[in-house]
Amino acid sequence: MKFGFRKPSIKKRISARTSWKRAVRHRMKLKAPRGMGVFTNPKKVIYNRIYRRTTFGIEDLPKLNTKATVEENGFTNLGSIGEEITIGKILGFCVVGLVFTFILPVGFIGIPILLFSAYMFFIFLRMKISPQYKSQVKLKDVEKLLRKNFLSEAVELLNEVISLDPDNANAVFILAGVLHNSGRQKEAISYFEKYLSFYPTDLEAKLGLANSYYTNKEYGRAIEIAQSIPEEYPKYLKAIQIVALSFAEQNKYDLAIETFRKAPLRKRKLDENLMELHYNLAVTYEKAGNKKNALKHYKRVFLEDVTYRDIQKVIQNLEEEIKTIEM
Repeated sequence: MKFGFRKPSIKKRISARTSWKRAVRHRMKLKAPRGMGVFTNPKKVIYNRIYRRTTFGIEDLPKLNTKATVEENGFTNLGSIGEEITIGKILGFCVVGLVFTFILPVGFIGIPILLFSAYMFFIFLRMKISPQYKSQVKLKDVEKLLRKNFLSEAVELLNEVISLDPDNANAVFILAGVLHNSGRQKEAISYFEKYLSFYPTDLEAKLGLANSYYTNKEYGRAIEIAQSIPEEYPKYLKAIQIVALSFAEQNKYDLAIETFRKAPLRKRKLDENLMELHYNLAVTYEKAGNKKNALKHYKRVFLEDVTYRDIQKVIQNLEEEIKTIEM
């Protein structure tokens, strides 16, 4: 059994592709389907699989990468093999290698398999003790906690992940969102900003940061960031809301109303975002003293959903106020 670099042979390559035996088998449809070799010639299959993994040729040289790194998807890139292998595969190789080491003659392929199994076991241990792998395991636990709405426990675990792997942008983003939902806006802002230092053009993070600034009553910063979100972004309506409500909180009702008008207010069918926008626009008109326009937008929401918030009571009270003023 060979171990290491495969010496290229042009003669063997040509022979393998021009074999008359191969041509006859193919023409007579006698070739077994792909993957059936384990039944037709199991000894050869085992030999070939071990051979491909214990040797490398010229075509594999571009794939070589001696550093084993844990990727975001949980895979390990093993350059000497030139493919991605999961922990399950590594353990599988180790078990198969150890089994065949005791079954097959040592002089045949026992020693190469044992060496390969030891190499795989070394990679497995290296992954288990790496901070990146530990952080990925903890992130799966975070996901379970968030499904049960255990926010405080999720925050503690996310802090552990970031202490293990400070450059884990995914953990930073999740922590920022959890802190925002927990009402800890100042901390959420710092983590959103940290995430944006990794990915400055991430619009989802920018929207989250703008929302945290608005909730924290830092309206100037909220407007600045929300205005940088382009119209093509699917959640652009939320950016409009943040800008308009920030102006309204500063008693700049004319600017707030102009901002609300950038949204597609004339759409016949209103989704949840447009109903919220019409409602907030009505509130802004009411604060500005324009009760008729406020009533108009309240009724637009009422026509779409009579159970939306306290819309019925609001319309009733506003109609009575208008009648009192007109009298």
